[in-house]
Amino acid sequence: MHDILSRIVIRDDIPRALSEKFLTGEISAEEVALLEDKLFSLTGEDEVCSWFNGSMQVMNETDILFGKGQSLRPDRIMFDHNNDVIIVDYKFGEQKDNIHRQQLEKYISLTHAMGYKNVTGYLWYVALCEIEKCNF
Repeated sequence: MHDILSRIVIRDDIPRALSEKFLTGEISAEEVALLEDKLFSLTGEDEVCSWFNGSMQVMNETDILFGKGQSLRPDRIMFDHNNDVIIVDYKFGEQKDNIHRQQLEKYISLTHAMGYKNVTGYLWYVALCEIEKCNF
């Protein structure tokens, strides 16, 4: 699921992302149908629909480089028309962990260091159907 979401910029990308996974034999035809319904449902939720409607510039799985060749890779970074930044980190486990917030805090801190003033982060606990907004 994480890899599929990394292939989706807008909702219309869902069938293509699933088709790619099917063609490589990673998912079955039955799983394609189930995942398509689930992904269209998830990306249509009020809280996230603007993330997948094409109104923002999206960078999926893009490294943030910092000090001595180190890098971190948020799952999704979005820039709106005001150049405000939204960072989303997908989580698929059944439990929340403080380390998730620490990881997101680091992404936000690095993005601030790049000169972006308005940065908001979200932890999207997909399996739990919960989204946690994190401002640091």
